[in-house]
Amino acid sequence: MTISGSGYHTVTITIASGTTSQRLLIPPVLNSGDVFVAALWADPDYDFDLHMFGPGNSTFYPGDYGAVNWKWEDKSEESPYAEWDEVSGSGVGAEVIYITRMNTTAIYDFMMFNWWRVGQNDPESTFQAVSAELFLYGGSATGIGSYAFMAIPPTPPSGTDWVYYSPFRLNPTGTGHTVEVKTNSVAFNPAVSLSDIDATNVAYPCSYSYCPYDDLI
Repeated sequence: MTISGSGYHTVTITIASGTTSQRLLIPPVLNSGDVFVAALWADPDYDFDLHMFGPGNSTFYPGDYGAVNWKWEDKSEESPYAEWDEVSGSGVGAEVIYITRMNTTAIYDFMMFNWWRVGQNDPESTFQAVSAELFLYGGSATGIGSYAFMAIPPTPPSGTDWVYYSPFRLNPTGTGHTVEVKTNSVAFNPAVSLSDIDATNVAYPCSYSYCPYDDLI
């Protein structure tokens, strides 16, 4: 099935036999160098967060620059070329990041965080329970194309839970980016011990020095 409309990206999907419902993201038309990333989940009563870690501009954004929706009151203030937004009223939970200029020599990491599990201590809030997905679309000059991922996490080790989901990374080519797709066992690492979740000590590694540490909330 192909879906298109004025001002929106054309999306083609294959629907499996027996499917009774299908959630689909249709992003706005992108300029050739733009990138659009969205996190969607089935229950808007739960709170998940979408974060980006990438290159910043040390002249205009000194210090922990390059992140989007991480710690700062202004969700986009630490990256001059990326904007964060929360979509409401759609019957699903959704957060998006729109990047208008990519640094073709730098890595970009994206991470979906289960804030509800950590901040509200709700063990019923899991990526699998809410059919969490991360969508990625790139303009014609980015080398990215379009991809969609569904979070079906493996069973975590005993005494731990998944609170991070990072299914892809954008690796630079000098002229654009390629998409490094991670297996589920890697996309959900590190598993966080239940005691650390309760203490909000939930560090996450990534390519930049200002990755999440235990001052997350």
